[in-house]
Amino acid sequence: MVGPVAPYFLGLPGYVRSYLWEDVPLGEEKDGVQCQDLRALTFADESFDLVISIEVFEHVFEVEKAFKEVARVLKPGGCHVFSIPVYYPFPEHSTVRAELRDGEIHYLEEARYHVAGDGSESLVVTDWGEDIFDAHDEAGLKLTCIRRGAPSVPEFQNASFIARKPG
Repeated sequence: MVGPVAPYFLGLPGYVRSYLWEDVPLGEEKDGVQCQDLRALTFADESFDLVISIEVFEHVFEVEKAFKEVARVLKPGGCHVFSIPVYYPFPEHSTVRAELRDGEIHYLEEARYHVAGDGSESLVVTDWGEDIFDAHDEAGLKLTCIRRGAPSVPEFQNASFIARKPG
């Protein structure tokens, strides 16, 4: 919604900012920002050359659906550039901290929150591991880790990725 890259992209042709609000219908706008659910995007197939998300995918339930939706809206050869917080060294397997069952949140680990783009708390759903590469393969995307941030806490840092749709 606000984030570090929005000021650089505002006004560019085709740039769309999005955020998920529970009280706004998908595809509608609130204060110039579209309401979108990464698991069910309202955009047409092959709409974008580039999708950017910063510190989002650790908060997404049913993330496999979200990766498939990103693949669906990317044009062939398009990229999803994103960052997520990761433990270092990068664990082999992700830890799912919470899941949805019949619309209810079930905690598998102690609840942990980050500050969301609108200033509210956002539940951390997944602590990512190397199996994030497999999840992208299953969605039809080729994932590459391009940078690991300099950590302020040595065992925890951010990583940046590029997921490319073949084409």
